[in-house]
Amino acid sequence: MSRGELIALAKKWRWPIRLVVVVVGLLIARFLSADPNYADCIGHTANTDQQMAACTQVIEHDAADRRSVAFVTRGNGWESKADYGRAIADYDQAIELDPKNGKVFYDRGMAWQHKGDNDRAMADYDQAVSLDPKIVDAYNNRGLVWFARGDDDRAIAEYDQALSLDPKHAISYYNRGMAWANKTNYDHAIADYNQATDLDPKYAAAYNNRGLAWVAKGDSDRAMADYDHAISLDPQIVDAYSNRGNVWAARGDEDRAIAEYDQAIRVDPKHAISYYNRGTAWNSKGDKDRAIADYDQAISLDPKFAAAYSNRGLLWVAKGDYDRGIADYSQALNLDPKHAIFYYNRGIAWGRKGDNDRAISDYNQAITLDPKDTLSYLNRGVAWARKGGVDRAMADYDKVISLDPKNADAYNNRGLLWVARGDYERGIADYDQAISLNPKPAIFYFNRGIAWGKKGDNDHAIADLDKAINLDPKKADAYNIRGLLWVAKGDYERGIADYSQALGLDPKHAVSYYYRAIALGKKGDNDRAMADYSLAISLDAKITDAYNNRGLLFVAKGDYDRGISDYNQALSLDPKHAVSYYNRGLAWDRKGDNDRAVADYNEAISLDPNNVEFAAAYAGRGMASADKGDNARALADFDKGISLDPKNADAYFDRGIVSFYSGALAEARADFEQAATLKPDFAYSAIWLDLANRRAGLGSHLQGWIGKVDMTKWPAPVARMLLGKQTPADTLKAADDPDATTKTGQVCEANFYTAELSRLQGQNDEALQLYRAAVSGCPKGFYEYQAAKAALRELGVSL
Repeated sequence: MSRGELIALAKKWRWPIRLVVVVVGLLIARFLSADPNYADCIGHTANTDQQMAACTQVIEHDAADRRSVAFVTRGNGWESKADYGRAIADYDQAIELDPKNGKVFYDRGMAWQHKGDNDRAMADYDQAVSLDPKIVDAYNNRGLVWFARGDDDRAIAEYDQALSLDPKHAISYYNRGMAWANKTNYDHAIADYNQATDLDPKYAAAYNNRGLAWVAKGDSDRAMADYDHAISLDPQIVDAYSNRGNVWAARGDEDRAIAEYDQAIRVDPKHAISYYNRGTAWNSKGDKDRAIADYDQAISLDPKFAAAYSNRGLLWVAKGDYDRGIADYSQALNLDPKHAIFYYNRGIAWGRKGDNDRAISDYNQAITLDPKDTLSYLNRGVAWARKGGVDRAMADYDKVISLDPKNADAYNNRGLLWVARGDYERGIADYDQAISLNPKPAIFYFNRGIAWGKKGDNDHAIADLDKAINLDPKKADAYNIRGLLWVAKGDYERGIADYSQALGLDPKHAVSYYYRAIALGKKGDNDRAMADYSLAISLDAKITDAYNNRGLLFVAKGDYDRGISDYNQALSLDPKHAVSYYNRGLAWDRKGDNDRAVADYNEAISLDPNNVEFAAAYAGRGMASADKGDNARALADFDKGISLDPKNADAYFDRGIVSFYSGALAEARADFEQAATLKPDFAYSAIWLDLANRRAGLGSHLQGWIGKVDMTKWPAPVARMLLGKQTPADTLKAADDPDATTKTGQVCEANFYTAELSRLQGQNDEALQLYRAAVSGCPKGFYEYQAAKAALRELGVSL
C-alpha cells in the first residue's frame, strides 16, 4: 500500500499596509509653494515615478531633514516596484541622516523581509520598536518572521502586542489566526478570522483562510461558503478557487474540483499549487498521464515543491517505473529531509524493485522521524518477511497492533507468518481478527482459506474461498486454490471448472493450465491433460513439474523417448528434482535399459534417502535389480522402501513377485495379501496371491478376494480364467482393444497368466512357449515382462 501526502491547503497572507512616514507634517503646507519638488515628493497627487523623481531632486538639493524624508519616500517607491536593493540603499541613507526614526527601520525591515532575509528584517523591527514602541506593524511583521521560522508561540505573542496597541488592527487578527491554525487550534483561528472580517468586511484573504479552518474542523459547507464569499469580494483570489477545488475533491467530485483548479490557473498561470492539486484530482480519476503533466508543471514553477516530487514519484511507481519514482522521492528528500512520508514512499518503491535492504533502510528513517508511523512498521515487516527475517517481521506486525489494535492488515500479515511457521491455529485466529475488523478485503478470506487447507480442513477452506470469490470475482488465484481443494476432495469436475474460470480471467496464467492438467489426468483424460501441460510450458518454460508430469503421460502412452526428453528438461531446470530422476528411471526401465534406470533411482535416493515419497524409488531400483537377476539387492531395496512407507501397497506387491520367483512362497503370499489388503481394488494383488497359494499347494482362494474388484474391466478376464470360468482362448480374445497400446499390454498379460496357469497344470512346454511370447511381446515396463524373464530363469532357460 502506498500513500501520498497532499500538501496543506493553500494559505495566503498579505504584508501589512505600509506606513508612509511624514516628517513634521505641520510644516508641509508652509513649504508647498516655496518648494514644488518637496511637495511632489511627500504629496499624493503625483504618480509613483513622478514622486520618486521629485524626491531625487530634493535629495540632490535640499537640506538634511528634507533629504531624510525624500530617501524614505523614494525607498517606498523602489519597494513598490519590488526593487528591494535600491529601497534598502535609500533607507540606509535616511537612517544615516535620522538614526532615531523608528519608522525607517521598520520600512527597511520590510524590504529585507521581501528579499527573504528574515534575520536582518528582525533586527530592523527590533530597532524600530526600541525607538518607537508604538509601531504596531513592526510587532505584526516580527510575528510573521517568527511564524516563518516555525515558532508559532512567539508569533502569537507579537500579534498580541500589536493588538494591545491597536485592537482594530485587522491584519494582526488575520496573522494570529494563521498561527493558531498552524498549532491546530482551529477554534482560536476562526475567532481571529472573525475579528478580521468584522473589522474589514472586504478582507477576502481572511474569508479564504477561515475556510481552511472550517475544512480542518470537518465542516466543508461552511468552508465552501467562505471560499465563495472570498471570490465574490476578490475574483482574482487564486487560493480560494484552489481551496474550493479541494473541497469538491474531498467530496469525490473530481470534475468540479478540476474546474476550480482550471479557474485558479486562468487567474494565475504560475500558481504551482493549483497544478499540484489538479494533478492529484486527475490521479483520483485514474488519468496518471495528465496527473504527471500537472506535477511537472508545478515543479517547473516551483522547483522546491517537495510534495509535487513525492506525488509524481507515486505515479511513476504505479506505472511500474520504479527508478523514476525513486529519483522523485530522493529529490523530495533533498528538499525536505525531515518528511517521514517521503522515506516511506521511497521504501515502497525499493520493495517493488526487490531491494528489501534499501526498503528497510528507508522505513527505518521514516520510523525515526515518526515513531508512530504504523504503515512504515507494517511495510518494514513485509520487507523483513521477504528477506526471511520472520522474527523481525513478526515484531514489526506486533508493533503495529500495539499502536493500532484495529489495524486489520497487521493481523492479516502476522497470520501469514504463523501459517508459514506451521502454526495454523494462530494464523487462523489472526485472520479471524482481521476479518472482524474489516470484512471487505477478499485477501483475508483467501489467506484464511489457505490456512484451513493446510490444516486439512478442506470444507472450511472452500467456504472461505467462496467468500473471497464473492467479494472479488476476478481473483484468479482464488479459483486456482479452490480448484486444488476440489481435486483433493476427488471432485475433479469442480476443480476443472475453477481452473477454467481462472483461465477465463487470465488466459496467460501458466499455473492454471498446469493445475487443470493435473485434474484432467486424475480424471483419466490424458489427451487434454497433455494439451494443458504443453500450454503451461509454452507460457512459462520454467515450470519443472509441468515437464515431469507431461513426461509421465508420454510414458503412459508408450512414448518413452518423449517422456525421457521431458524429464531431461525438468532436470536441466532443477538438477535436484528427485522425482524426475525417479520417473526417468521408470522410463529407462520400461525401455529395458536397467543400468540407466538404476542410475536414476540411485540419484533420486541420494537426493533424499529418507523421504517417504521416494519409497517407490527403492521399489523401482529393486525391480531393476530383480530384472538383472540380483534378487538379494532387490529385496534389500524393497525392505527399505517398506520401512519408509509401510502402507505402500506397490512395494509389497513388487517384493512379493521377487520372493515368488526366489522360491520364498510364504513370504510372497504374505506380501501379496498385504498389498491386497492395502489396495483392495488392485486386482493384480489378488491374482498373484492366488498363484502363490496354488504353487504352495494351498488351493485357490481367489473368489474370496475378487469381491472388491471391478469385474467389468481388465484384468477381470484373467481372474475368470484362473477361476475356471473362462478359457485361455476367450481370455486372449478379451484382450483385444481398439487402442494399440492398450491391446499390446493386455495380450502380454493374457499370455503370461495363461503361462502360469499352464505351469500349475503341469503343461510346462506350453508354459515355456507362453513365457517366451510374454518376453517378446510385453512392454518392458510391465511386471509381466519382468516376471516372465524371472520364470524363464527359474526354469533354467537362457534369455
